[in-house]
Order: sequence, then C-alpha cells, then structure tokens
Amino acid sequence: MKIFTTYMVLIAQLATVINPIKVIADDVKHDQCTTVTVDSLNIRGAVIGMLGEPLGKVVTIDGEIIDGRTLRNKSYDGVKLLQVSEVNGQKLDKSRCIQFIWFTTANSKKIKGRVKLIGYETGEYTGVPHEAFKYVDLVAAEGFQFVSTFIILKSLSLQGKSTPEIPIPTETPPNSSSEKALN
Repeated sequence: MKIFTTYMVLIAQLATVINPIKVIADDVKHDQCTTVTVDSLNIRGAVIGMLGEPLGKVVTIDGEIIDGRTLRNKSYDGVKLLQVSEVNGQKLDKSRCIQFIWFTTANSKKIKGRVKLIGYETGEYTGVPHEAFKYVDLVAAEGFQFVSTFIILKSLSLQGKSTPEIPIPTETPPNSSSEKALN
C-alpha cells in the first residue's frame, strides 16, 4: 500500500510538470504573492480574467471551437474548448483557450469551427490542496487551482454563416477544472 501511495503522489506531481501552463495554487508560497480577501473579490472589475477583461463583463469574442486532445493533455481529452483570438474587436497578442458552457436560459446551439459569441468569463477555485492528503487517503485529483469558464449568452453568425441549431447540454463539462487556465 505504501508503494501505491508513493506512486500516486509521483503521478500527481508529474501531472503538474506535464501541464506547466496551469498555475496550481498550492505551488505558490503566500509570501510570494499579493494577499486578496474574499470580500475584495466582490468588487466589480476587481479580477481581470484570462481574456483581459474583468470577470463578469459581457464581451463579444471571436474564436474557434477546438478538441481538447489537440493540446496533448489527458485532462482535456473529450473536452471541447474555445480558442479565443479576439475580444470586443481587439486581437489578443496570443490566443487563449477556455472552457465554455451555455447560460441556463440562452437559446443554446451546437457550435463548431469559427464562432462569434456574446458572453462573459467567470471562474472558481477547484481541486484538492496537497496538504489535504495529510488527513485523508490519497486519491487521483487535480491540484487546487483557479479555473475560468466562458458563459455563452448568444451565438452570432460569422462570415455569413450561422451555427446549426442543435441543442446541447448546459451543464459544466466533465472534469470542469480542465479548461480553465489554458493560455
């Protein structure tokens, strides 16, 4: 059992090395960063998302729906991601990949290829802090991290073509921590 536990810890550590674009909250020492209180997060515009706009700000984005497998990261297998190249008509210096879901009451459609969408970025902490395993048995889990998601409010036509109107689920994709922090 001890060998198995050691093996699982090594696998968990290897996962963070294989995916260096994710910042795992456990990896940062508190004296190396600015302290932010939960109360300060409730100030509109206080947190700038990975798309360069405050979380919760409604924006229009241009991008492409991609298969997460193209990123060669096991946690993105079977997950569709939105590769954003433009926000509010401004090209990004580097495209950003982000998970997406439809807003609960939006007229959801199956989208693919090049897209133009109206929505907003939101986020959450997810995963398990490494220190938790001092108190419970080790399990395979994502590290404790902040993950972003783009909430789609409306799909616009792009280059004269509208996306087909095939309903899709509005719940968060499996392994919701996967989208979130890609660059």
